Amino acid sequence: MTATPTRDYLRLAKLARARRLELGLAITAVAEAAGISKDTYRRIEEGREVRDISYARIEPALHWALGSCRAVLEDRKPTPAEPSSTVVTRIELDEDVMSQIVKAAIVTTSELGAAEIRTISDRVIADLKQRGLL
Repeated sequence: MTATPTRDYLRLAKLARARRLELGLAITAVAEAAGISKDTYRRIEEGREVRDISYARIEPALHWALGSCRAVLEDRKPTPAEPSSTVVTRIELDEDVMSQIVKAAIVTTSELGAAEIRTISDRVIADLKQRGLL
């Protein structure tokens, strides 16, 4: 029977915090870049266990290669990675254009009535506004 390797969460906590500070990032910035809550990221820096997906999500935010958190947990070193050179450009759309796009997508993929389509479209527009995308 093979023993499961012990995971060193405190070691990961120390290295993640050091890397975050090296990059000059706040906890909230890393959490936001990783798409996790600041409380989840804080748990990592406290040496507490979180879901494996959370470890995978912080790697790009800390400019670590994929699998680096697992490596640290297994007493190996993280692999630095260059930040993504992909440039994300925000496309400016006005509310009417976006509403037309949403309605067209719904019409071509469902058999909903006009009132239901308007309701869904209004919810999508409200959500996009709330997220600052419109």
